[in-house]
Order: sequence, then C-alpha cells, then structure tokens
Amino acid sequence: MKKLLCVIALLAVMLSLCAVTVSANAPIIPDIVITLDEPYDGDYVVAVLSDRNAFYSYDEQWYNDFKNEDGTEAMWAAVKKLRSVKDEDGYDYIAHLDPFNRTNKDTGVQYPYDSFKIAVYYPDSDFLTETGILVREKYIQLYQLTMNGKSITGVQSKQDSENGVFRPAVTAVRPYYQEQLLFRFLASLAINLAVEILIALILGYRTWRHIITIAVTNLITLFLLTVSVLLINPPVYDGLLSFPFAFFEIAVAAVEATVYAIAFKRFEKGKKYRPWLAVIYAFIANLITYFLGAYLYIIPH
Repeated sequence: MKKLLCVIALLAVMLSLCAVTVSANAPIIPDIVITLDEPYDGDYVVAVLSDRNAFYSYDEQWYNDFKNEDGTEAMWAAVKKLRSVKDEDGYDYIAHLDPFNRTNKDTGVQYPYDSFKIAVYYPDSDFLTETGILVREKYIQLYQLTMNGKSITGVQSKQDSENGVFRPAVTAVRPYYQEQLLFRFLASLAINLAVEILIALILGYRTWRHIITIAVTNLITLFLLTVSVLLINPPVYDGLLSFPFAFFEIAVAAVEATVYAIAFKRFEKGKKYRPWLAVIYAFIANLITYFLGAYLYIIPH
C-alpha cells in the first residue's frame, strides 16, 4: 500500500509540473475586448468597473508616476469622475482604464471576473456614460458598444473579431467565478465518480478496493486538473480540443491508467490479470467524462 501511495504522489507531482510548464508557455490574450461602433472624434476613456476590490489601485502615486505619458491626464480625470459618482449597483472599483481616440479605439482587458460594467468618459465635457451590469459569457471576447453621440444605447457581443455574429450581451447577474468554483469542483467530482464507477462495474472492477482506488485517484487528479486550468485562465481558449485542455485530460488519463494498472493487480490475486484492460478503462472513462463535462459546461444557463 505504501508503494502505491508513493506512486500516486509521484505521478501527481509530475502532472502538476507538466501543467505549470504548459501554463507558462500559454499565449496571453485579452479576456474581454471592447470596441465602439462609432468612435468619438475627440479623446475619451474606456473603463471597466467591478464590484470587487481586487484590482490595481489608481491613486495619486500612480498619477505622479505616469503623468508625463500620453493619456494619463484623461485617465486621471476619469478616475476622479468615477469616484465622485456612486454607482447604484456597487460597481465602484476600476478594473481597467484605457485612453482612446478615433484612430485607437479597441481596449483589451485581462481580468477573469464574471460581471462588470463598461463606462465611457469624455474629458472635454466631463461626461460619463455607463452600461448596465454585463456578464461575460463563456469564451465571449468582443463587446461592441452602440453609441448615440456620447451615450451608450446598447451592448452586443460575439466570440471574436473575425468570426461569429453580434448578439445582445447577457445582462443577468450570476455568482462571481471564485464563488462558483467549489460547486463546480464538487459537481465535476460527482459526475466523474458516477460515470467512472459505472464503467468500472461493467468491466468487472466491483470490489470495494476497486471503488475506493477509483474515488481517491479521481479526487487527486481532479484537484490537480482544477488548479492547472486556473493557472492558464481558461476563457482565452475557445475550443473543446484546445491544446491545454486536451493535454491535461491526456495527462490525467495516463496518471489514472498507471495507478489502476498497478493497484488492480494487487486486488486480483489468483486471477489472470490483464493490466491492459485497466489502461483501456482509464482512457475510455476519461474520454467519456471529458466530453460529458464539456457538453454540460457549454449549455447556456
């Protein structure tokens, strides 16, 4: 049993290292891109607002450090305006600021929060306009503001700037990403265990030792998989077979296959042991749970 635990721990560490390596090399692109359908002729500032105080602080020190750079004066005016106007929904924290004009009209935001507001500030007239509460959909990256003069009259979204069709942006509030994390983990664990134990029973792995091994192994690998996915900021990947997700799932299947091939041999003394069946079981079970989980994840809610 000690050898088995050592093997599980070693494989778990190897999986973590692989995950960190991939995350370090993953391309970083904005979670959210904001554009105006009719950019203003003069200068303006686009701000993304959050109800969470977890972002960079735009304070006097920031202003003094950057006041000689282009756009800083307009951004500082926007900061003061936003802080002087209390948001009725509590979106008072500035997550991102960008100064713009007609020739420079896109802003990219790299913060993984679920709900936010977009504000546009015009320093020449000290005018501020905001959207309602927006919810970033899965993999939605481009938000286009419909403008009427200086006012925002609507928001549409689409998956990227090259493909997809604009549609009205989601405005219903849902829990913050981190607050959903425990529920998602437990739901994923329940689905994994239900599916993998059912397949195990079909293949003849029916003793309590088989079931406990499957449960413990899934708990460890799912925890590592969750940490790995968080490291790469999943909203930047818009495909089910994107490299990091597919890599992580293959790594998990390999870890589980190795554990099962070693452990199940101990549980089937006196029988003709077939280690290849344990390996096939691990890969089939993970393939099914991967596509089932992906299907459940993309269902609108």
